[in-house]
Amino acid sequence: MLTTKPKKSNLYILRTKDKYLKFVQSSHILKTTKRSVVSNNYKKWKNNYLIIDSNDFLILPLELPNYLKKINIENTLGVEKKMKKKTSTLKNIKFLFFYALEEIPEPIKKVYHISEILIEEFQDDNNSSNREIYIVLLNSKLHICIVENKDLIFYNQFEYTKDDYLKYILLTFEEFNLDKNVSKLNILDSNENFRKVKKEMKMYFKNINLYKKSIFEIIESYYE
Repeated sequence: MLTTKPKKSNLYILRTKDKYLKFVQSSHILKTTKRSVVSNNYKKWKNNYLIIDSNDFLILPLELPNYLKKINIENTLGVEKKMKKKTSTLKNIKFLFFYALEEIPEPIKKVYHISEILIEEFQDDNNSSNREIYIVLLNSKLHICIVENKDLIFYNQFEYTKDDYLKYILLTFEEFNLDKNVSKLNILDSNENFRKVKKEMKMYFKNINLYKKSIFEIIESYYE
């Protein structure tokens, strides 16, 4: 009897401040893991991809104002000199982030930051003149993105515990004078329980939608 080997899946590694998380293409289950486990077992997977999820990033206009050209704005992050910098252009902005080489299990094919992946996805998705809000709850971190007709209006990420992510969303609505009854909130499917999150958010917001892709699908398509 002729048997064929099962096809290998890609491995996606999310590097947070103090741990590694991983999921494989064949199973969208995010699991905490150790760097040594990833390094020692990388041959099991077809490709290995790294996603950085740190606060060491900057979002800048493509053309800096003169007053910003006179200072080294990268120093505001306070990153160590030995850290590696990666820069990319996302439509009307420049995105740059820093990461330590020792954080990376070998061999890694491509390195991106979770924020640049999300921003590019939401900019591509939005053709509306109305401001739409995108919410990602991933590994105790809230990502908030506002896009209007493919232009990035706002992006930030916050550490949260339990349901205090709501205060950051409410503050963002207040800052941008958004209508809680009308403005569309798009929530990404991740390891969080969408039904639970929606129930909590319905106390404050009326127009809540599950985004058409999960965070896993977005990451996978970005690395294709």
